[in-house]
Amino acid sequence: MDPKLMIEISDLVMKSAKSLDERLADLLKLEAIKKEFTDNDVEPISVHNFNGFSGYNFWASGNLVAQLQMSSLTSGYYTFWKKVFLEETTQETYDYYNQDGEFVYSYQSLDGQSLFYNSINMEPSSPFINHLYNVLQVQYEQAENGMGETKRIALIEGILNDFLKRDDVFIGAKLRRKDPALINIINEIHRIEQDPVLSWDERQKVFASLKQVRRKILRTKSRAHKFNGLLYQAPVTLYDAKVKLDVIKTRPADNIFGIFKKHTWGRLVWFGNTVKDNLGFSVAMAIYGPFTFYFISQPMNPHAMWAVGKVRSAYIDVIDGITAEEDEEAMVAQAMDKVSTKQAGIKKIPDAGVQEDWDSRMSSFKAMQIAYEESMVFAARMGRIEQMENQFMFPLTAESAWEEMERYLKALKNTLEFNKNLDGRYKAFLENEIERTHAHQVYIWRKTAQFFNDHPYIMVDQDDEQPGKDYYVGRGFVFMEKMTNKLEKMKLAKTPEVHEKVEGLASKFKKLKKDGESVMETLARNTKLFRQNDIYDTDELRDNLQRHWEVLFLQQNKKQEASSFALQAYTWSVKNAIWILQALYSTKRDELGTLTFKYNLDNQNTDKISSDKSNDQLYESLMNMMVLEYVSISKEIANNLPNDTEGIQRKAVIENVKEYLNDRDRLFNSKLKMANGEKNTTTI
Repeated sequence: MDPKLMIEISDLVMKSAKSLDERLADLLKLEAIKKEFTDNDVEPISVHNFNGFSGYNFWASGNLVAQLQMSSLTSGYYTFWKKVFLEETTQETYDYYNQDGEFVYSYQSLDGQSLFYNSINMEPSSPFINHLYNVLQVQYEQAENGMGETKRIALIEGILNDFLKRDDVFIGAKLRRKDPALINIINEIHRIEQDPVLSWDERQKVFASLKQVRRKILRTKSRAHKFNGLLYQAPVTLYDAKVKLDVIKTRPADNIFGIFKKHTWGRLVWFGNTVKDNLGFSVAMAIYGPFTFYFISQPMNPHAMWAVGKVRSAYIDVIDGITAEEDEEAMVAQAMDKVSTKQAGIKKIPDAGVQEDWDSRMSSFKAMQIAYEESMVFAARMGRIEQMENQFMFPLTAESAWEEMERYLKALKNTLEFNKNLDGRYKAFLENEIERTHAHQVYIWRKTAQFFNDHPYIMVDQDDEQPGKDYYVGRGFVFMEKMTNKLEKMKLAKTPEVHEKVEGLASKFKKLKKDGESVMETLARNTKLFRQNDIYDTDELRDNLQRHWEVLFLQQNKKQEASSFALQAYTWSVKNAIWILQALYSTKRDELGTLTFKYNLDNQNTDKISSDKSNDQLYESLMNMMVLEYVSISKEIANNLPNDTEGIQRKAVIENVKEYLNDRDRLFNSKLKMANGEKNTTTI
């Protein structure tokens, strides 16, 4: 290969720039010299999304001579991978640009993880610009769920819009509806239509998928460049009529027959297949539906189980009396299988180290259940569970996680403010953590709003039926208002739809609150429980709340039993996820100081600082539980709740946690000197 040409390629590949947009602008000019390279037997081959990298491989005489590719990193940084194969040596380096697009350092290896995306050919003229559009498209989708990286979106939009206005570089969006990316879709449709192997039905499926791709291209470029939807997208859609006509002309007989089939007996075939595929279910519903509807959908008799408990208790007392009159040997034999509610009530907790056998313990639990059923009717028992699990614990779990995140955000901001000499990568990590935490707060905000919507009777009490409400029953509404006020000001996400009464209830319960001079005094002023002579008096508490619990049970039964079970599974899954987030953020806050000390450049010899193994193990358990909890129920949520985005939101939450764990492990495992790697100051 001509040494002079090799030097030209090496200079092109190994260049650096002080900003990302300058480097990209220079690379866009590569298109103008591709012909020159080709004439000299050097062929730049485009690479799209290979392990997250896009760019060019330069080939000469069948040999790879250089590589120049870019990638967006999960840390918010961007990198250019530059590699030149010389006769005896290989030059390789990575240039890193921060979240603002400014060059920060160079290093000999990849320092981070590439952002994952499914590549769409949005810019045929340049793999670099195509990469930016694809990353932007992913961020737009995540932004709809409050998970988008706003800094990344703003930077990429700014770069692309600058290129749109410049005369010295070309991007396809300048041609609007004649964009090469859109023309490629049309060409592909014509190519598929001419394929003799594909049937009419198969071709229609391919056409539909191509139009889905085109829709993503149009939406991404329309939003990125602020194109008028009517002037940009409408002409493309209208042009479909001409494309359709051209397609029909290509194979008229086959297409007309396919269209006729689809709209005539094709409908009957579809119906027949649907019935056949669901025949067993259809027969079962036809046979059992009428017999089971009444029993499933009607509320249970709230006093039935109470009556059963009374009868069973009386029976046991009679048996005890008869047994007492028998001889001692028989009495001992009977006592081994006897259950007494009185004994169960007064049994003391064994001393430490003393453990009764499992059968005896289960017998005691049986006695406890009998005593419980005797003390409270079924409705009150079930209503108590509704109050604990829904009225109190879900909002309290959400609030606890939120406040833990608030404390963590405060610690992050203080770290950035009071430590002036932090390693650049660690500063980027802290800024990413702020964004990740905000994304998780948006998740809690949305799920709390959804929780109120899903429980209009138990939580919102929209018909004002509950007699035992106090400030702590309504604290969830006050908490919802607090979250809304913060996140609306930050404009992080669209305000979720929430029950129309929530705002008014927040105001109502705030007015009910009576502050005391201490926590215990405030409790006494706001709840009957802490005004009891003995706060451990169960009977007095039940007297105060039994009717409230019965009402909760009746409210719970306003939905059918099957709905109740599914909603319970959904709510518990969300609550578990939020609880795990709280535990994660508590652990994050615990080790923040260690990482800050390690990456404070004023400190010496910090390379050996490593993570706390107990924290590592806790992270493992929490991550395992978070994924297990979601995946074990995700199929039913995705397939049967068409208007619910929990599946998308939960995946985003999990991916955020996974991204944090990867970043955190890299920080603990990295050597500090990497942050001050060799700086390549060559500029364009």
